[in-house]
This record gives sequence, C-alpha cells and structure tokens, in this order.
Amino acid sequence: MVRIGYAETRRPISVASGGAKAPLRRFEDEWRRIEVVEIDQPMVERTAVLAEEERLGALDALHLAAALSVSTPRLIFATWDRELHGAALRHRLEVLPARI
Repeated sequence: MVRIGYAETRRPISVASGGAKAPLRRFEDEWRRIEVVEIDQPMVERTAVLAEEERLGALDALHLAAALSVSTPRLIFATWDRELHGAALRHRLEVLPARI
C-alpha cells in the first residue's frame, strides 16, 4: 500500500468506531505488516502518466502506480471505484471485487 493509504484508512476507521481505541490499535498492528510503498520522484512521475493515460484522479493513479511497483507474488488490488477498477484490470492486476 502506498504511504498515503495510512491516512486514507485510519480516518474512516476512527469515524466508524466513534474514536474507540481498539479498532485503531488493530489497524496499527495490521499496518506494520503491510508492505508500504514510499512516494518518491519516479513514483510521482509514473502516477502522472497513469493519471493521464487512464483518466484517473491523482490519488487513484498513485494507488495504481504503487500496486504496479510491488513485486508481491499475489497482490490483490481492492477498489470500489469504477474507473480505477477498470484501469487495474487493464494493467492485469487481480482486482476485488471481481466486477463493479
């Protein structure tokens, strides 16, 4: 997951749990086990190209660029955004859900 995913994930967990500490602790524990992709100049450049080619917003393109940079044998890309879902499929990623 790309580094910005921390903020994008923690906030909804906090809101959904009413600020309860247990879900946030569970998230922190899980985050430490995730392969985090750092944002650097090559990643930003790849993001810009993907945003243009796939007509994606910057953050969606960043998530796609990060996924494409990971060499995990069985990466599963999860999104409920129709455009990002299609772009991930076009780049031959395994996507959940299978259809939107």
